[in-house]
Amino acid sequence: VTLSAGAITLWQVQNLSGPTGLDASAALGVPTSADGGLTWKVPVSAASAFSALGSLLDGVYQTTVHANLVTDSFNQHLSGGDQTGLKFHRLFGDLNGDKRVNAGDYLAFSNAFGSTSVSANYNASFDFNHDGRVNSGDYLQFSNRFGKAFAYSG
Repeated sequence: VTLSAGAITLWQVQNLSGPTGLDASAALGVPTSADGGLTWKVPVSAASAFSALGSLLDGVYQTTVHANLVTDSFNQHLSGGDQTGLKFHRLFGDLNGDKRVNAGDYLAFSNAFGSTSVSANYNASFDFNHDGRVNSGDYLQFSNRFGKAFAYSG
């Protein structure tokens, strides 16, 4: 398939504070396909109101693929109308994806604390600023989220 500009939109449906139900599409980079349109990769932009350092800000998100902006090799639009994807979340520190930052995540963080990208115990998921070190700055970000959780169904 071919994706036209704006074929995918991103909505932030929940966050830890502030307004919700916001169009977060500005966080999406330019989609690319390395296999002629069979699969697509949509990067997160380095910085927008909904992203920083190439990662989405904490929140619950949902994508929509707009049928009239997707065409196949015969120039036909995606059938079945717009497709809304399952909800997903980004919550720094939630290593296992259970929608909360808790003691299990703290144990994993503590194992990575003090490591660098060349260390066996380094975990890039805990390197908030992507500087190759899990240190006190990352701990501050982790501790700010400890005990935080999202509640939603996919």
